[in-house]
Amino acid sequence: MVEDLKIETQKRMKNIVDSLKKDFSSLRTGRANPDILRNVTVEAYGSIVPLAQCASVSIKDSQMLLVSVWDSSLVPFVKKAISDAKLGLNASSEGSLVRIAIPYLTEERRKEITKIAKQFAERARVSIRHIRRDAIGDLKKMDLAEDELRLQQDMVQKLTDKYIKSIDVTLIEKEKDIMQI
Repeated sequence: MVEDLKIETQKRMKNIVDSLKKDFSSLRTGRANPDILRNVTVEAYGSIVPLAQCASVSIKDSQMLLVSVWDSSLVPFVKKAISDAKLGLNASSEGSLVRIAIPYLTEERRKEITKIAKQFAERARVSIRHIRRDAIGDLKKMDLAEDELRLQQDMVQKLTDKYIKSIDVTLIEKEKDIMQI
């Protein structure tokens, strides 16, 4: 039962770190990356759908994304969705192809993006701490000897420390990536 709790706790903490990495991939770093359009939604056929359901995104070069819209009647909607997403991107169209030039980031904008990354990381740390609290609460509900309880609580704390450190390392790497010119 304790081993199941450990496995479940570790799995939940790993999912938090994986989710943080996905969040980080959506942040602009001054280089073309299709993931920055991951959260863009398009009004198509009377409903709102993710961009990935009506187009494919590819990289032309380090400063240009190409969006191949599958139905050319949706091109104006895709362009509007990209500008409405407040990513600081301008789209131009050519037939069913939408070109997005990735502008170089100013120092001020890089600092803003770094702050957002820090907020993502802090939310992940808080989630890890909540998982720790839940795991320790579950341990206390089990009929364990005092020494065994303390040993298991230490194990949960070590897992917490491991995943918090992973978040910190991931944040440092992302900050370097954002601040790199």
